[in-house]
Amino acid sequence: MNILFMNNVKGPGIYGIERWMLAMAEQLRQIGHRPLLAARRDSDLLRAAQAQGLPCLPFRLHAGFGWIDALRLRRFLKRERIDGVLAKNYKHLRVAARARTGLPVALLCRRGASGDVADTWRHRLALGGADGIVVPSAALQKEFCRAPWLDAKRVFVMPHEIDVAAAAATPPVAGLPPCACRVVFAGRLAPIKGTDVLLRAWRAVQPQAPEARLLLVGDSEGVDYRRMAEELGIADSVDFAGFQADAKPWIAAAGLLVLPSRSEGAGFVLLEAMALGLPCVGSRVGGIPEYIAEGETGRLVPPDEVEALAAALMELIHDPDRRRQMGEAARRRVRERFSAGQGAIQLIGIFERLRAERARA
Repeated sequence: MNILFMNNVKGPGIYGIERWMLAMAEQLRQIGHRPLLAARRDSDLLRAAQAQGLPCLPFRLHAGFGWIDALRLRRFLKRERIDGVLAKNYKHLRVAARARTGLPVALLCRRGASGDVADTWRHRLALGGADGIVVPSAALQKEFCRAPWLDAKRVFVMPHEIDVAAAAATPPVAGLPPCACRVVFAGRLAPIKGTDVLLRAWRAVQPQAPEARLLLVGDSEGVDYRRMAEELGIADSVDFAGFQADAKPWIAAAGLLVLPSRSEGAGFVLLEAMALGLPCVGSRVGGIPEYIAEGETGRLVPPDEVEALAAALMELIHDPDRRRQMGEAARRRVRERFSAGQGAIQLIGIFERLRAERARA
């Protein structure tokens, strides 16, 4: 099958869904299918796809109703004999729905965050032209299906996957300050990710574990977290790495990963940490409990509870044997349940089913 991924991310942003699309494209190619990508010309995603050898369509949406974009996309769908389209955002979804009119093309939307689907006319109209939605966790499927117009049979759960062997072989980044235990957070530094909760928890941790350090990997969104760390009096034990296209070397340099999100669809970074043999501490929200096995591969804490997060971190910081046991269990879990390979087969099966349904309609 010829499968077109559509993603409108700007600049250097290669986040969870972008990494998922690139990995899924490679899996599809390995089992004999032909993946393609439509993305902004100025995006690192397009350049990464080209470096990966994917056929690409530089595609930037224009303002208005998108008829010109739809006509251009339709020509591409016909020329490349596209069987299925998987779009990230609603603008692409609307344009693709117009472009495929009269063509045997199945259309999916990939959403990965809480709140991406709500019981509103806007979302109802946007998703009305799609055949289904792909999500990375059962928690998101349940949340999205609270919208009474959304058929649960049209929401397909495809958990994140990872090439465990490749991730496990990642060498740690050099040059970080030495410490007894490094705790790493990787992702957007933003309120939704609980970065402020983490820093306040670290203020409680630091006096009890003065030889531990906290490493934050990611861009700050709207809040000066360096200044917050200074105001909390913990700046000397917190390192900021900024945005990193590949966070795995930084995760590999740590002994523990923390994901204190207030809202989270799943959290691909958990799989990266688990593949590297790290235990994880995460909030009990969204799909995180589907990835972290409480007490076995890490700890789950209530969101927004500083004391509970601090206690979980101190428990593992002070117990290296427990960290090691949990890290080994995490690596086994990710190998058994989240190894790359099955997702591409599942995705092709979904597209085949949807195309058959369209042919019968």
